[in-house]
Amino acid sequence: MQKEFINEIRFAYNHLYEWAVLRKSPLVSLFGLDKNGDIPNALGNVLKDAIEAIKPQGNINLQQKSWRIYQLLYVRYIEQLSQSEAAHDLGLSLRHLRREETLALETVGLYLWEHHNIEDKWQYSTPEVPQPANSSPARDTPPDSYSELEWLQQSIPFESVKIQDLLHEILVLDDIALRKQMIQVDFNLSENLPPVTTKRTPIRQALLTIVNAAINAIPKGTLEFNAEVQLSELLITIEGFGISEISLPAFSDEEMTTILHQLIDLSGGRLTIKSKGQDGSEFAAIISLPIKDVIKVMVVDDNHDILQFVARCLTGTRYLMIPVSEPEKALEAAITNLPQVIILDVMLPRIDGWELLGNFKNHPSLKNIPIVVFSILNQEQMARDLGAMDFLKKPVSRDDLLAFLEQNSHHFLTQ
Repeated sequence: MQKEFINEIRFAYNHLYEWAVLRKSPLVSLFGLDKNGDIPNALGNVLKDAIEAIKPQGNINLQQKSWRIYQLLYVRYIEQLSQSEAAHDLGLSLRHLRREETLALETVGLYLWEHHNIEDKWQYSTPEVPQPANSSPARDTPPDSYSELEWLQQSIPFESVKIQDLLHEILVLDDIALRKQMIQVDFNLSENLPPVTTKRTPIRQALLTIVNAAINAIPKGTLEFNAEVQLSELLITIEGFGISEISLPAFSDEEMTTILHQLIDLSGGRLTIKSKGQDGSEFAAIISLPIKDVIKVMVVDDNHDILQFVARCLTGTRYLMIPVSEPEKALEAAITNLPQVIILDVMLPRIDGWELLGNFKNHPSLKNIPIVVFSILNQEQMARDLGAMDFLKKPVSRDDLLAFLEQNSHHFLTQ
Protein backbone atom coordinates (compact mmCIF):
# COMPACT_ATOMS: atom_id res chain seq x y z
CA MET A 1 0.00 0.00 0.00
CA GLN A 2 1.46 3.35 -1.10
CA LYS A 3 2.00 6.18 1.40
CA GLU A 4 0.61 8.59 -1.19
CA PHE A 5 -2.65 6.62 -1.09
CA ILE A 6 -2.86 7.08 2.69
CA ASN A 7 -2.25 10.81 2.19
CA GLU A 8 -5.21 10.96 -0.20
CA ILE A 9 -7.36 8.99 2.25
CA ARG A 10 -6.43 11.34 5.09
CA PHE A 11 -7.17 14.41 2.99
CA ALA A 12 -10.54 13.06 1.83
CA TYR A 13 -11.65 12.12 5.35
CA ASN A 14 -10.69 15.56 6.64
CA HIS A 15 -12.99 17.06 3.99
CA LEU A 16 -15.67 14.36 4.06
CA TYR A 17 -18.55 16.87 3.85
CA GLU A 18 -16.95 19.32 1.43
CA TRP A 19 -18.31 18.28 -1.97
CA ALA A 20 -16.08 20.67 -3.95
CA VAL A 21 -12.97 19.03 -2.48
CA LEU A 22 -14.18 15.42 -2.88
CA ARG A 23 -15.15 15.99 -6.51
CA LYS A 24 -11.48 16.63 -7.41
CA SER A 25 -10.03 13.75 -5.40
CA PRO A 26 -7.99 11.14 -7.33
CA LEU A 27 -9.86 8.55 -5.25
CA VAL A 28 -12.85 9.10 -7.54
CA SER A 29 -11.18 7.27 -10.43
CA LEU A 30 -9.42 4.74 -8.18
CA PHE A 31 -12.77 3.65 -6.74
CA GLY A 32 -14.44 3.65 -10.16
CA LEU A 33 -16.83 6.51 -9.42
CA ASP A 34 -16.09 8.58 -12.54
CA LYS A 35 -19.45 7.90 -14.16
CA ASN A 36 -21.53 8.30 -11.02
CA GLY A 37 -24.07 11.09 -11.28
CA ASP A 38 -23.27 12.38 -7.80
CA ILE A 39 -19.52 11.88 -7.46
CA PRO A 40 -18.93 13.64 -4.10
CA ASN A 41 -21.81 11.84 -2.41
CA ALA A 42 -20.67 8.50 -3.85
CA LEU A 43 -17.10 9.00 -2.64
CA GLY A 44 -18.35 10.14 0.76
CA ASN A 45 -20.44 6.98 1.06
CA VAL A 46 -17.48 4.78 0.13
CA LEU A 47 -15.37 6.42 2.83
CA LYS A 48 -18.11 6.20 5.47
CA ASP A 49 -18.89 2.57 4.56
CA ALA A 50 -15.21 1.69 4.98
CA ILE A 51 -15.28 2.89 8.58
CA GLU A 52 -18.38 0.81 9.27
CA ALA A 53 -16.78 -2.19 7.54
CA ILE A 54 -13.92 -2.33 10.05
CA LYS A 55 -16.24 -1.96 13.05
CA PRO A 56 -15.73 -4.97 15.38
CA GLN A 57 -18.63 -7.42 15.43
CA GLY A 58 -20.01 -9.76 18.09
CA ASN A 59 -19.03 -9.45 21.74
CA ILE A 60 -17.17 -6.17 21.89
CA ASN A 61 -14.32 -5.54 24.28
CA LEU A 62 -14.19 -1.76 24.50
CA GLN A 63 -10.48 -1.93 25.28
CA GLN A 64 -9.46 -3.89 22.20
CA LYS A 65 -7.42 -2.08 19.55
CA SER A 66 -9.92 -2.63 16.73
CA TRP A 67 -12.67 -0.95 18.73
CA ARG A 68 -10.44 2.03 19.59
CA ILE A 69 -9.60 2.39 15.90
CA TYR A 70 -13.27 2.40 14.93
CA GLN A 71 -14.19 4.91 17.66
CA LEU A 72 -11.38 7.25 16.64
CA LEU A 73 -12.32 7.14 12.96
CA TYR A 74 -15.96 7.74 13.81
CA VAL A 75 -15.51 10.79 16.03
CA ARG A 76 -12.76 12.33 13.89
CA TYR A 77 -14.29 11.89 10.46
CA ILE A 78 -17.99 10.97 10.67
CA GLU A 79 -18.62 13.48 13.45
CA GLN A 80 -15.77 15.76 12.25
CA LEU A 81 -14.45 16.51 15.73
CA SER A 82 -11.11 18.29 15.93
CA GLN A 83 -8.13 16.35 17.28
CA SER A 84 -8.37 18.10 20.65
CA GLU A 85 -12.13 17.40 20.92
CA ALA A 86 -11.64 13.76 19.92
CA ALA A 87 -8.79 13.34 22.40
CA HIS A 88 -11.04 14.67 25.17
CA ASP A 89 -13.94 12.38 24.18
CA LEU A 90 -11.72 9.29 24.00
CA GLY A 91 -9.73 10.07 27.12
CA LEU A 92 -6.40 10.32 25.27
CA SER A 93 -3.63 12.85 25.29
CA LEU A 94 -3.30 14.85 22.08
CA ARG A 95 0.02 13.17 21.30
CA HIS A 96 -1.43 9.68 21.89
CA LEU A 97 -4.44 10.49 19.71
CA ARG A 98 -2.20 11.55 16.82
CA ARG A 99 -0.31 8.25 17.00
CA GLU A 100 -3.57 6.30 17.12
CA GLU A 101 -4.98 8.36 14.23
CA THR A 102 -2.09 7.37 11.99
CA LEU A 103 -2.70 3.70 12.79
CA ALA A 104 -6.45 4.12 12.23
CA LEU A 105 -5.96 5.71 8.80
CA GLU A 106 -3.55 2.94 7.80
CA THR A 107 -6.15 0.36 8.90
CA VAL A 108 -9.06 1.84 6.96
CA GLY A 109 -6.67 2.59 4.07
CA LEU A 110 -5.65 -1.08 3.90
CA TYR A 111 -9.32 -2.08 3.80
CA LEU A 112 -10.01 0.32 0.91
CA TRP A 113 -6.80 -0.71 -0.89
CA GLU A 114 -7.75 -4.38 -0.81
CA HIS A 115 -11.53 -4.05 -1.17
CA HIS A 116 -11.24 -1.89 -4.30
CA ASN A 117 -8.22 -3.73 -5.78
CA ILE A 118 -6.14 -0.54 -5.87
CA GLU A 119 -2.81 -2.30 -6.47
CA ASP A 120 -3.17 -2.60 -10.25
CA LYS A 121 -4.99 0.72 -10.60
CA TRP A 122 -2.35 2.56 -8.58
CA GLN A 123 0.48 1.21 -10.68
CA TYR A 124 -1.43 2.12 -13.82
CA SER A 125 -2.31 5.62 -12.59
CA THR A 126 1.26 6.43 -11.58
CA PRO A 127 3.45 4.79 -14.25
CA GLU A 128 7.18 5.12 -14.15
CA VAL A 129 8.35 7.46 -16.89
CA PRO A 130 11.27 5.96 -18.85
CA GLN A 131 14.44 7.97 -18.34
CA PRO A 132 16.64 8.92 -21.29
CA ALA A 133 20.03 7.24 -21.27
CA ASN A 134 21.85 10.45 -20.30
CA SER A 135 19.35 11.63 -17.72
CA SER A 136 20.14 12.01 -14.04
CA PRO A 137 19.22 9.17 -11.67
CA ALA A 138 15.72 9.27 -10.21
CA ARG A 139 17.06 10.31 -6.81
CA ASP A 140 18.18 13.64 -8.30
CA THR A 141 14.67 14.64 -9.38
CA PRO A 142 12.89 17.25 -7.26
CA PRO A 143 10.60 15.83 -4.56
CA ASP A 144 6.89 16.08 -5.27
CA SER A 145 4.41 17.77 -2.94
CA TYR A 146 3.50 14.46 -1.30
CA SER A 147 7.06 13.75 -0.19
CA GLU A 148 7.51 17.34 0.96
CA LEU A 149 4.34 17.15 3.06
CA GLU A 150 5.30 13.73 4.37
CA TRP A 151 8.66 15.14 5.46
CA LEU A 152 6.92 18.02 7.24
CA GLN A 153 4.59 15.61 8.98
CA GLN A 154 7.36 13.35 10.23
CA SER A 155 10.11 15.83 11.02
CA ILE A 156 8.34 18.84 12.56
CA PRO A 157 6.86 18.47 16.04
CA PHE A 158 3.67 20.00 17.36
CA GLU A 159 4.32 22.94 19.66
CA SER A 160 2.60 25.83 21.42
CA VAL A 161 2.33 28.83 19.08
CA LYS A 162 0.92 32.33 19.61
CA ILE A 163 -0.91 32.85 16.35
CA GLN A 164 -1.02 36.66 16.72
CA ASP A 165 2.79 36.77 16.88
CA LEU A 166 3.02 34.54 13.81
CA LEU A 167 0.68 36.80 11.84
CA HIS A 168 2.65 39.89 12.90
CA GLU A 169 5.80 38.25 11.48
CA ILE A 170 4.03 37.53 8.18
CA LEU A 171 2.72 41.09 7.88
CA VAL A 172 6.24 42.42 8.44
CA LEU A 173 7.51 40.15 5.65
CA ASP A 174 4.74 41.34 3.31
CA ASP A 175 4.89 45.00 4.34
CA ILE A 176 6.44 46.20 1.08
CA ALA A 177 3.93 44.30 -1.09
CA LEU A 178 1.00 45.52 1.02
CA ARG A 179 2.09 49.14 0.70
CA LYS A 180 2.82 48.74 -3.01
CA GLN A 181 -0.73 47.45 -3.59
CA MET A 182 -2.12 50.12 -1.23
CA ILE A 183 -3.85 47.49 0.89
CA GLN A 184 -5.08 48.55 4.31
CA VAL A 185 -4.71 46.00 7.14
CA ASP A 186 -7.25 45.74 9.96
CA PHE A 187 -5.66 43.55 12.63
CA ASN A 188 -8.27 42.68 15.25
CA LEU A 189 -6.44 39.93 17.16
CA SER A 190 -6.15 40.43 20.90
CA GLU A 191 -2.77 39.96 22.56
CA ASN A 192 -4.58 37.78 25.13
CA LEU A 193 -5.57 35.04 22.70
CA PRO A 194 -4.62 31.58 23.98
CA PRO A 195 -1.74 29.72 22.32
CA VAL A 196 -2.58 26.99 19.82
CA THR A 197 -1.05 23.54 19.42
CA THR A 198 0.25 23.24 15.87
CA LYS A 199 3.31 22.84 13.63
CA ARG A 200 4.95 26.22 13.22
CA THR A 201 6.57 25.77 9.79
CA PRO A 202 3.56 24.47 7.79
CA ILE A 203 1.03 26.79 9.45
CA ARG A 204 3.34 29.75 8.89
CA GLN A 205 3.70 28.85 5.23
CA ALA A 206 -0.05 28.39 4.87
CA LEU A 207 -0.77 31.80 6.41
CA LEU A 208 1.89 33.43 4.24
CA THR A 209 0.33 31.86 1.14
CA ILE A 210 -3.13 33.13 2.09
CA VAL A 211 -1.87 36.67 2.67
CA ASN A 212 0.07 36.66 -0.63
CA ALA A 213 -3.02 35.43 -2.50
CA ALA A 214 -4.99 38.28 -0.92
CA ILE A 215 -2.38 40.87 -1.92
CA ASN A 216 -2.70 39.85 -5.56
CA ALA A 217 -6.50 39.74 -5.43
CA ILE A 218 -7.53 43.01 -3.74
CA PRO A 219 -5.32 45.94 -4.77
CA LYS A 220 -6.36 49.11 -2.90
CA GLY A 221 -8.63 46.96 -0.77
CA THR A 222 -8.65 45.94 2.89
CA LEU A 223 -7.32 42.78 4.52
CA GLU A 224 -9.03 42.04 7.81
CA PHE A 225 -7.86 39.61 10.51
CA ASN A 226 -10.17 38.39 13.30
CA ALA A 227 -10.05 35.57 15.83
CA GLU A 228 -12.43 34.04 18.36
CA VAL A 229 -12.37 31.12 20.78
CA GLN A 230 -15.00 28.43 20.20
CA LEU A 231 -14.92 25.51 22.64
CA SER A 232 -11.41 24.08 22.37
CA GLU A 233 -10.49 25.78 19.08
CA LEU A 234 -9.26 29.16 17.91
CA LEU A 235 -10.97 30.34 14.72
CA ILE A 236 -8.83 32.72 12.66
CA THR A 237 -10.68 34.54 9.88
CA ILE A 238 -8.81 36.35 7.11
CA GLU A 239 -11.12 38.37 4.86
CA GLY A 240 -10.38 40.48 1.80
CA PHE A 241 -12.51 43.48 0.89
CA GLY A 242 -11.72 44.73 -2.61
CA ILE A 243 -12.88 47.20 -5.21
CA SER A 244 -15.16 45.08 -7.36
CA GLU A 245 -13.99 46.46 -10.70
CA ILE A 246 -10.43 45.21 -10.23
CA SER A 247 -10.67 42.51 -7.58
CA LEU A 248 -9.59 39.03 -8.68
CA PRO A 249 -10.40 35.54 -7.33
CA ALA A 250 -7.92 34.87 -4.51
CA PHE A 251 -8.04 31.07 -4.56
CA SER A 252 -8.61 30.14 -8.20
CA ASP A 253 -5.35 28.14 -8.34
CA GLU A 254 -6.57 24.62 -7.53
CA GLU A 255 -3.11 23.21 -6.86
CA MET A 256 -2.30 26.01 -4.41
CA THR A 257 -5.64 25.58 -2.66
CA THR A 258 -5.12 21.81 -2.34
CA ILE A 259 -1.68 22.30 -0.81
CA LEU A 260 -3.11 24.93 1.56
CA HIS A 261 -5.65 22.40 2.82
CA GLN A 262 -2.91 19.78 3.24
CA LEU A 263 -0.59 22.14 5.13
CA ILE A 264 -3.30 23.07 7.60
CA ASP A 265 -4.50 19.47 7.92
CA LEU A 266 -1.07 18.23 8.96
CA SER A 267 -0.82 21.20 11.34
CA GLY A 268 -3.80 19.77 13.22
CA GLY A 269 -6.32 22.31 11.90
CA ARG A 270 -9.06 22.78 9.33
CA LEU A 271 -9.41 25.30 6.52
CA THR A 272 -12.62 26.63 5.02
CA ILE A 273 -12.52 28.99 2.04
CA LYS A 274 -15.49 31.10 0.99
CA SER A 275 -15.31 32.90 -2.33
CA LYS A 276 -17.82 35.52 -1.19
CA GLY A 277 -18.59 36.49 2.38
CA GLN A 278 -22.04 37.51 3.64
CA ASP A 279 -20.57 40.80 4.84
CA GLY A 280 -19.48 41.81 1.34
CA SER A 281 -15.94 40.43 1.43
CA GLU A 282 -14.35 39.14 -1.76
CA PHE A 283 -13.20 36.01 0.05
CA ALA A 284 -12.81 34.57 3.55
CA ALA A 285 -10.27 31.99 4.72
CA ILE A 286 -11.27 30.47 8.08
CA ILE A 287 -8.67 28.40 9.94
CA SER A 288 -9.49 26.44 13.09
CA LEU A 289 -6.63 25.28 15.32
CA PRO A 290 -6.74 23.43 18.66
CA ILE A 291 -6.07 25.60 21.69
CA LYS A 292 -3.27 24.53 23.99
CA ASP A 293 -4.59 23.17 27.30
CA VAL A 294 -8.09 24.66 27.38
CA ILE A 295 -9.31 25.00 30.98
CA LYS A 296 -13.04 24.97 31.70
CA VAL A 297 -13.96 27.40 34.49
CA MET A 298 -17.44 27.11 36.01
CA VAL A 299 -18.55 30.32 37.78
CA VAL A 300 -21.50 30.04 40.17
CA ASP A 301 -22.92 33.46 41.04
CA ASP A 302 -26.48 34.83 41.07
CA ASN A 303 -25.22 38.31 40.21
CA HIS A 304 -25.41 38.66 36.42
CA ASP A 305 -23.08 41.67 36.45
CA ILE A 306 -20.39 39.51 38.07
CA LEU A 307 -20.92 36.75 35.49
CA GLN A 308 -20.67 39.26 32.65
CA PHE A 309 -17.52 40.76 34.15
CA VAL A 310 -15.81 37.37 34.46
CA ALA A 311 -16.92 36.47 30.92
CA ARG A 312 -15.25 39.66 29.60
CA CYS A 313 -12.10 38.82 31.58
CA LEU A 314 -11.86 35.33 30.09
CA THR A 315 -12.78 36.25 26.50
CA GLY A 316 -9.91 35.49 24.13
CA THR A 317 -8.00 33.42 26.71
CA ARG A 318 -7.60 29.68 27.09
CA TYR A 319 -10.19 29.72 29.90
CA LEU A 320 -13.63 28.56 28.76
CA MET A 321 -16.31 29.95 31.06
CA ILE A 322 -19.38 27.96 32.13
CA PRO A 323 -21.72 30.47 33.82
CA VAL A 324 -24.31 29.30 36.38
CA SER A 325 -26.69 31.92 37.78
CA GLU A 326 -29.16 29.53 39.47
CA PRO A 327 -27.39 27.74 42.34
CA GLU A 328 -29.83 24.81 42.38
CA LYS A 329 -28.61 23.94 38.87
CA ALA A 330 -24.91 24.12 39.76
CA LEU A 331 -24.49 20.44 40.68
CA GLU A 332 -26.09 19.25 37.43
CA ALA A 333 -24.02 21.75 35.41
CA ALA A 334 -20.82 20.50 37.04
CA ILE A 335 -21.68 16.84 36.37
CA THR A 336 -22.52 17.63 32.72
CA ASN A 337 -19.50 19.84 31.96
CA LEU A 338 -16.86 18.49 34.39
CA PRO A 339 -15.02 21.81 34.72
CA GLN A 340 -11.39 21.89 35.80
CA VAL A 341 -12.07 24.58 38.40
CA ILE A 342 -15.20 26.00 40.04
CA ILE A 343 -15.36 29.63 41.21
CA LEU A 344 -18.13 29.70 43.81
CA ASP A 345 -19.94 32.62 45.41
CA VAL A 346 -21.29 31.77 48.87
CA MET A 347 -23.99 34.41 49.30
CA LEU A 348 -26.52 32.63 47.11
CA PRO A 349 -30.35 32.48 47.22
CA ARG A 350 -32.23 29.27 48.03
CA ILE A 351 -29.02 27.18 48.46
CA ASP A 352 -26.26 28.42 50.72
CA GLY A 353 -22.87 28.47 48.98
CA TRP A 354 -21.25 26.54 51.83
CA GLU A 355 -23.85 23.79 51.42
CA LEU A 356 -23.16 23.73 47.70
CA LEU A 357 -19.42 23.43 48.40
CA GLY A 358 -20.17 20.36 50.53
CA ASN A 359 -22.32 18.88 47.76
CA PHE A 360 -19.47 19.26 45.28
CA LYS A 361 -16.99 17.66 47.64
CA ASN A 362 -19.27 14.73 48.46
CA HIS A 363 -20.06 13.85 44.83
CA PRO A 364 -17.78 11.04 43.52
CA SER A 365 -17.41 12.65 40.06
CA LEU A 366 -16.73 16.15 41.40
CA LYS A 367 -14.85 15.72 44.66
CA ASN A 368 -11.40 16.31 43.09
CA ILE A 369 -12.35 19.47 41.17
CA PRO A 370 -10.58 22.49 42.73
CA ILE A 371 -13.05 24.99 44.16
CA VAL A 372 -12.26 28.67 44.69
CA VAL A 373 -14.58 30.54 47.05
CA PHE A 374 -15.41 34.01 45.71
CA SER A 375 -16.83 36.40 48.31
CA ILE A 376 -16.89 40.01 49.52
CA LEU A 377 -16.31 38.68 53.07
CA ASN A 378 -12.85 37.64 54.18
CA GLN A 379 -13.63 33.96 54.78
CA GLU A 380 -10.42 32.37 53.51
CA GLN A 381 -9.82 30.10 56.50
CA MET A 382 -13.41 28.86 56.56
CA ALA A 383 -13.24 28.16 52.83
CA ARG A 384 -10.09 26.07 53.22
CA ASP A 385 -11.47 24.24 56.28
CA LEU A 386 -14.51 23.17 54.24
CA GLY A 387 -12.42 21.84 51.36
CA ALA A 388 -11.94 24.79 48.99
CA MET A 389 -8.58 24.96 47.23
CA ASP A 390 -8.33 28.74 47.53
CA PHE A 391 -10.15 32.00 48.14
CA LEU A 392 -10.65 35.12 46.02
CA LYS A 393 -11.98 38.30 47.60
CA LYS A 394 -14.44 40.44 45.65
CA PRO A 395 -13.96 42.71 43.83
CA VAL A 396 -11.10 41.39 41.72
CA SER A 397 -9.46 43.03 38.69
CA ARG A 398 -9.12 41.32 35.35
CA ASP A 399 -5.33 41.18 35.66
CA ASP A 400 -5.51 39.67 39.15
CA LEU A 401 -8.09 37.10 38.09
CA LEU A 402 -6.05 35.97 35.08
CA ALA A 403 -2.85 35.94 37.11
CA PHE A 404 -4.53 33.76 39.75
CA LEU A 405 -5.77 31.30 37.13
CA GLU A 406 -2.38 31.11 35.41
CA GLN A 407 -0.54 30.57 38.70
CA ASN A 408 -2.80 27.59 39.46
CA SER A 409 -3.28 26.30 35.90
CA HIS A 410 -0.92 23.35 36.42
CA HIS A 411 -3.09 22.25 39.34
CA PHE A 412 -6.30 22.51 37.29
CA LEU A 413 -4.81 20.48 34.44
CA THR A 414 -3.65 17.60 36.64
CA GLN A 415 -7.06 16.91 38.17
